[in-house]
Amino acid sequence: MTLMMFRQIKRRGNPQPPAIATDGWGGYRLALLKVWGKFCQGPKRSYYRSTTAMRYLQLHKQRNAQWRVIGVEARVRYGPVAETVALLGSNTAYVERSHLTMRQMNGRLVRKTLSYSKAARYLEASCVYNDWVYNLCRPVRTLRAAVNEQDCRWQQRSAAMAAGLTDHIWTIAELLTTVVLPERDLPTLLGETTPELNPAERVFEEVRRSIEGQPYDSIAQKQAAIETYLTALATDPERVRRLAGWDWIVAACASLPHITSSA
Repeated sequence: MTLMMFRQIKRRGNPQPPAIATDGWGGYRLALLKVWGKFCQGPKRSYYRSTTAMRYLQLHKQRNAQWRVIGVEARVRYGPVAETVALLGSNTAYVERSHLTMRQMNGRLVRKTLSYSKAARYLEASCVYNDWVYNLCRPVRTLRAAVNEQDCRWQQRSAAMAAGLTDHIWTIAELLTTVVLPERDLPTLLGETTPELNPAERVFEEVRRSIEGQPYDSIAQKQAAIETYLTALATDPERVRRLAGWDWIVAACASLPHITSSA
């Protein structure tokens, strides 16, 4: 999950590594090196090394014999020591506050709970919905802007308003009924992390519904059944259109610029 998160951060406009402060778990450092580090091929093995742009600090908890925390030690892994400590501080208060907010809004993230997700895609969907609601629909007290300081009048702002992405606080109804199409081609939008948005998945589900659960004597027999079903499906384009032709996909394809081939 950490490696996936770092890759998403890099893909969404962060070619350089952000300054990071974490606990002592080693998985953060390895994921940081794999995503933003420099790949090196040695004589016996390949490895990743840090770059000069990295600013990474680890906080290790010190415990007594009863396993109680008695102190915290800050260790700078990458970057100049004084600059990294001044930039990130010697605590994880910000990320812990973020984790607490997520757990308060999303019951699936609470420790020792019965409302856990039985599948990873359900957990991912709930976390995405939580992020959208927090960034677009919730006013944040520390982000409010002063309208009249003498009369103590403030304009409530969400995180998306502070980032300049919207001009108002959204409602839940507005969030659930608004489809934002990015300014790029539709195939780029339908990535591996959102298979439910790919119209081909509806066709695959139809194939699985007809093929799976049947007894087959061999793999070849099952492959023949799949080929027979796909051949029959190819002769019925109206059925395929009903499966994959969602209104928003048709509208997005119609809005793409028409490209003519040059002679």
